[in-house]
Amino acid sequence: MRLFPSTSEVARIVFAPPRSPEVAAGPVRYGVKVSSAVRPEVYTVENDLVDVAAYVEWSADLLPPRPRGAGAASVQVRVRNRGNAPLQVAVSARAPRGHARVRGRPDLGHRAPRAGRRPHPDAPPA
Repeated sequence: MRLFPSTSEVARIVFAPPRSPEVAAGPVRYGVKVSSAVRPEVYTVENDLVDVAAYVEWSADLLPPRPRGAGAASVQVRVRNRGNAPLQVAVSARAPRGHARVRGRPDLGHRAPRAGRRPHPDAPPA
């Protein structure tokens, strides 16, 4: 952009983080460097935070998908968190009265998204 004396312009910066567990929800530090096109050694840097919004995307599967047999059968429930924020889940099971007895005490807990660690918001931009 070209600026004449006593004038100003506005540059628009658009952040579009990918919808991926690799980008965790929360504040992310960024920096903007503005330098002279004629004298690149003359510049200024401004830093701030942008807040990445959380989104929920998850699935649950039974393992094995359809247990068979005359005796007791056992299944596991696999919960996958494909979102970018922790997910709290509760698992319960039941069968029609007289058809089967359901035993077990499913774990309740948080499932964090599979992602790399995000740097602390006060860390300098990469």
